[in-house]
Amino acid sequence: MSTDNYTYSILKYRHSQLLDEQLNVGILVYFPETNSFIFKHSSNLKRVKAIYNNVSDKVILHYLKQIDRKLKNLDTQSNLFNNYNVKEKFNEFIHKELIATDASVLQFSKVFNGIRYNETQENVIDFLLVSYFSEYTSPKIIHSTIVDSVSDRFINKLASRFDLEKLEKEKKLFKDYKIKNETGKSYIFDYAWQNGTLNLVKPIDFNLKTSRGIEDKAHKHLGLFIDLQNEAEEQNLRYDLLVSRPKERSFYKDYDHALKLLELPKRLKIIEEEGIDRYSKKAIKALS
Repeated sequence: MSTDNYTYSILKYRHSQLLDEQLNVGILVYFPETNSFIFKHSSNLKRVKAIYNNVSDKVILHYLKQIDRKLKNLDTQSNLFNNYNVKEKFNEFIHKELIATDASVLQFSKVFNGIRYNETQENVIDFLLVSYFSEYTSPKIIHSTIVDSVSDRFINKLASRFDLEKLEKEKKLFKDYKIKNETGKSYIFDYAWQNGTLNLVKPIDFNLKTSRGIEDKAHKHLGLFIDLQNEAEEQNLRYDLLVSRPKERSFYKDYDHALKLLELPKRLKIIEEEGIDRYSKKAIKALS
């Protein structure tokens, strides 16, 4: 079995140094055997804005683009690798070349080291994204287009029949619906629509590159919906999960197991890809 090390750091949004609250918004991974970086970050800031009112999208996106640009220019500035010996001084490289410590609301975490066993770099990235970002509710987080397509199929069906803005004004449809658990922590669902119960729509992508990733994502979401069971009962809610099947057939068993786990919480409904159109028709009928 061959093994290779990798190094990574989590990019965090820190709204206030006094409060020291932090939210994960990206991840930077360095693979020394290929001398390469992979930087992934959220394409929208809904989660940050849902918690803090006075957030400047433009400033944060400016810093993200800066980091992207600097990393892409490394090919023409290869001496940086020699100057820093990035493998051993990854932390120093980050803070001198990408974002200085305490220079902005975005800060890289301490450096972590990992070992990959016969796994591709893509496998490693996928595992890290599941580990640090799977509890995020935004469908555009990081890397997946499958979740977007499942969520889009639903909302596009509604948009073909209704004026969505009118539905929102009439309180029949809600976008980015926020729910809090008993400790006050907020979770955002893409959409919510009325049909006796208030149905909260959340896409979950199981088209991952490792069976462990599928398992981890199922476990994290299982915990989330068990945590939110009381809120569902008290507020007459139902959680509607729009899920995507993995393309890799060897992961179907893991996927089926994930669905069995997610069926355990009360007041939860799973809608697989082939059922999205039927689900959309029911929503259209209810909203008509």
